[in-house]
Amino acid sequence: MIPTEKENEFWVYLSVDYRQLFAEYFATASYGATTSHNYHDSKLLGTVVEGATGNEGVGVSGTQGATLHITDKHGNPITVTANNGPCYFTIVSSDYKLIAENVPLYWSQAQNVTIYLEINSVSPKKWIILGQSVKANGHQYLMLSQEAEQLIMSEALQKASLDYLTDTMGDYIEFLGMSTVEGDLDRSDTANNYYDEGTATLHWKPVLKENPTIDKVETGEEVTVSFYDHNNGDQLRTMTVKKTVSWAMNVAELLYKVRLDVEKAGFDSCADNMNSAVSDPESYPVNDSAVLHYFDADSGSKTASFPVPHVRGLLYDLKLKKVDQAGAPLGGAAFTLTGRGNDKTDYTLTAVSDETTGEIVFENLPWGDYTVSETKAPHGYTIPLPRSRRRTPIPPSPRRPMTKASSWVRSSTTPSPAASPTPTALIRIPMRSATICPLA
Repeated sequence: MIPTEKENEFWVYLSVDYRQLFAEYFATASYGATTSHNYHDSKLLGTVVEGATGNEGVGVSGTQGATLHITDKHGNPITVTANNGPCYFTIVSSDYKLIAENVPLYWSQAQNVTIYLEINSVSPKKWIILGQSVKANGHQYLMLSQEAEQLIMSEALQKASLDYLTDTMGDYIEFLGMSTVEGDLDRSDTANNYYDEGTATLHWKPVLKENPTIDKVETGEEVTVSFYDHNNGDQLRTMTVKKTVSWAMNVAELLYKVRLDVEKAGFDSCADNMNSAVSDPESYPVNDSAVLHYFDADSGSKTASFPVPHVRGLLYDLKLKKVDQAGAPLGGAAFTLTGRGNDKTDYTLTAVSDETTGEIVFENLPWGDYTVSETKAPHGYTIPLPRSRRRTPIPPSPRRPMTKASSWVRSSTTPSPAASPTPTALIRIPMRSATICPLA
């Protein structure tokens, strides 16, 4: 939740993050292999090449005994079984984090093969060299170049296909409209991106970013490995690296604006409970539910629910005091308040000054500009005319007694009144800082 410049209005930010489990990714990724090749330099391990050159016809899988449909070196379709191996692969990211350890790969024939990871999400297809002279029960260590790591991240994202999101507003929430974050909302796709007024539900078709931000969370474990450091002239080095779980952050984002309906019956202002928690009646859920539907290549259709944020709102009581020229309270004076609050509601309220205190109270107003006019003076007083309509006073006579002109003092949140009495004043209720409830 993000406060806006208007009280009781908020931006709602939805973001989808994708957890990258590289051991699972490499187990189901697509590979190629050759028995001879043009890449004899071990410093090329973990880098991107344009093609898998050499005698093709070797199938590779993360599953032992997998049946693979490939082409031979002449381009003819053949069926092979991945029975050789395994060879184990330990992979370090371009920022020296361990992202996969002891990943087993199996292949269909021969020893000393070169194994390539296929990157099919780009055109033309690219390849990353994972192993050279690969042998059964061997172990290969490699560091990914920055280009290779980004390609793998983008490829892994395709394994979970985002379908759609439904987001139903809370009872006291008014939907104001969608915005975009880095173009992740296709406004032309009105069949999938729209707000249903009848059900108060937002429908969103997420659009994946091509190059999301990657965040690696350390697990607390370490391992010592040797690899060619692509950040330092491809020098062979041995170092201790930390194991991590990687997240692709904000792969899809949406921003929309809502208003807390403080005028709806039953609304509780948080003015008397500024430290209210989610469970308190002054806290209102922004959503009834926000559910993301997606498809996982390994487990099929799935859903994920977003946490439900809560917001609080403020209403104000405007208090004035009617007094005579000596400052004594006057009761029985009638006033009318008119104006428009920031909730775009037009207000017309009436109140009468208290007989004992002279106070006039207008309750439950949102912040905004209002005009307060005296419409009836207390007994024995008259409402002063505007300056442009005032006449020269007529001396009193026994038959025509002089009436007193009343005055009134406004609340401390408004400008000081003029020295001479006036029947109308502009009252401004200032905005107070917006408040958001924590999730727990």
